[in-house]
Amino acid sequence: MFMFYLSMLETPEEKLLIEQLYSQYRQMMYKISFSILKDSFDAEDAVHNTFIGIIRSSYLLNLSDVNSRETKAYIITAVKHSAIKIYNKRKSVITEDIDESVEETALSAVGVEEIKAALSELSDNDYEVLYLSVFGQKSNDEIAKLLEINPETARKKVYRARQRLAQKITEKRGVAV
Repeated sequence: MFMFYLSMLETPEEKLLIEQLYSQYRQMMYKISFSILKDSFDAEDAVHNTFIGIIRSSYLLNLSDVNSRETKAYIITAVKHSAIKIYNKRKSVITEDIDESVEETALSAVGVEEIKAALSELSDNDYEVLYLSVFGQKSNDEIAKLLEINPETARKKVYRARQRLAQKITEKRGVAV
């Protein structure tokens, strides 16, 4: 992996700085990310993402001393943020998978009339995103463009609308989800 980092750099000075950073901080970065993620593969990904971020940023241009407190603080902060980002993504995916399987189970046993009745009880916003997602077969990115919102916001709106639809249906049936 180290050779990959070096291939991204242009000058010998930058290559030397990354080599020094890598040899000095890699183990510490791994320990920090592993303490957050509790998974060796994800911890390695966090270290990798941090080095990529350092190389892409202008931080190398301002770096004068690899051993300085500022450099160490920057490295620690960067790897913590990278690890937390991976943790949050992993947590989000697991939660959504569980919630979607519960929704699909509830919705699979429902008739078309029940779905129509529950849809009519949703707010206009929920109805709109579900209509675009299900009937219009639009992706979250397409929905985001149509509604002029962020794609992540569109994803959350569709997700929450599906949850509310499943809740309406289960309430009508008297079944708790």
